[in-house]
Amino acid sequence: MLGERLREAVAKSKLTAEEVANGLGVSKSNLYVLYKKDSFESEYIKRASNLLGIPMSYFLDEQQSFSPKSKDGGAFGDAILQEIREEMRMLREQLNVKDQQIAGLQRTVDALVGKSKGVTIPQLSDEEIAFETMFRQYRQLALGNQPYVILPKHQFSAARR
Repeated sequence: MLGERLREAVAKSKLTAEEVANGLGVSKSNLYVLYKKDSFESEYIKRASNLLGIPMSYFLDEQQSFSPKSKDGGAFGDAILQEIREEMRMLREQLNVKDQQIAGLQRTVDALVGKSKGVTIPQLSDEEIAFETMFRQYRQLALGNQPYVILPKHQFSAARR
């Protein structure tokens, strides 16, 4: 029920009922009347949304039918509803794309860390670790604190011979 959603939103806000009524352009007693309605003018939804800082979609549940009683015969309210539904559809599509991107990135991270099935990270032997340590010491003596490049394993093995 639309009025119940409005009541919940007002209760969760830091505004008083009188402040909300003024923001909606109704008296405090009419605000309480709105709480009991199943539908009301679409303009109230827009004002409440802006005033309370919540999306208009909070008031509109796609599962429930909503027919605004506006001065334009509902055309304005229908247009807003259609806009909101289209925006929600686009946001759902974007969310699905982002979920797929995150899943792909997670697979990449897992593969890099070695958590994926069948992916193993080769361990260096004691001999290779000793050679790497000597190589770093030699580079530091020869070049000082300048950066150096670690050779890939196949070049590393050839360099040792």
